[in-house]
Amino acid sequence: MRIEIRFKRTPYVGFNDALWLMGNNNRPWPANGEIDLLENPKKTVNNRAHFTLHSEHYYAGVMGGKGSVTSSIELADMSCWNIYWMEWYPDRIVGGINGQTYFEHHKGDNGNTDWPWSDPEGFFLIFSTGISTNPNSWPGAVRPSEWKADQRPSMDIDWVRVYVNKDYKGEKAPERKYY
Repeated sequence: MRIEIRFKRTPYVGFNDALWLMGNNNRPWPANGEIDLLENPKKTVNNRAHFTLHSEHYYAGVMGGKGSVTSSIELADMSCWNIYWMEWYPDRIVGGINGQTYFEHHKGDNGNTDWPWSDPEGFFLIFSTGISTNPNSWPGAVRPSEWKADQRPSMDIDWVRVYVNKDYKGEKAPERKYY
């Protein structure tokens, strides 16, 4: 399966703009699996995209863990439209932006044998802009006094596309929906 999202955001500090998938398999985080197609924390304004996988034994955060499987790339301008994509296979996950691959992880790499990403139907697609008031947090703190009146903070999604491989043997894909 391939997922593509055409996205842009405004460049303000204190936000962690994210396009991500969370497992819905009745397991607690991080055992349920998480795929961050994009995270862009802005303690300082930047154009750095992070692609990250979280699982029971590979996660970051207050709970500890061995560290997430992650990769980062610098973009020219995240306030312009970019296409963020991932390809989801039974044994690997590949991700990129604007046709360029910058993330690939295979089941078992670096001892990562817990693989909660086997069931794409069991995941929710989430768009979020994490807002922080803590200057010491990963995205820093918001500064409303710096916001331009004609350009308030925003995340813009132009479209989401999902493609299913012709060799897929599961249930028929649902009909197209336009919102």
